[in-house]
Amino acid sequence: MGLLVTPLNLPSEGCGFVEAVFEFSISGCTTPSFTLSETIFYGTPVTGSITASAGSCGSYTFSANLTSLGITSPLWGFGDGVHSTHPSPFYTYSSNGTYIVTLQDAEDPTVCPSYIEV
Repeated sequence: MGLLVTPLNLPSEGCGFVEAVFEFSISGCTTPSFTLSETIFYGTPVTGSITASAGSCGSYTFSANLTSLGITSPLWGFGDGVHSTHPSPFYTYSSNGTYIVTLQDAEDPTVCPSYIEV
């Protein structure tokens, strides 16, 4: 199945980020890798990218330029109740579907999370 990618900018109340939302669906074993960059505002505009690199059936390595996003302690959520504090976590989904992957700074709650919907 092909790749569905939908970038959206969602301003959040009470924080300096404009959140980036990326959507793609896991279907079968041949989801291509992708990288999307968005301008994210935190005080002054910075450019950050979040990447999901597809491995074998439902496996992904997620990464981001944490420095440019202003994140010192990454907290990834994979949309199915599992979290990771690894800077570039590897994760395998147990079934096809749509998941919202979040990235936020665990030490600074004033920094809004960024999202990838997978």
